[in-house]
Amino acid sequence: MKTNVYTMERKIKKLTNKKTFWDDVREIVGFYDDTVFIEDWDIKRLQRVADARYEELV
Repeated sequence: MKTNVYTMERKIKKLTNKKTFWDDVREIVGFYDDTVFIEDWDIKRLQRVADARYEELV
């Protein structure tokens, strides 16, 4: 399944719970779903977005 990286990015930026943050990110990007395919460069982009958002919550 092709995914919309921009939608994932927006969802990550809206996360507010630091305690469940990384589990929430995994759910958003389909980590537990074998049908989701994300290109390597998109994964790196989402990782940077998630890292930045997590730092904002600290």
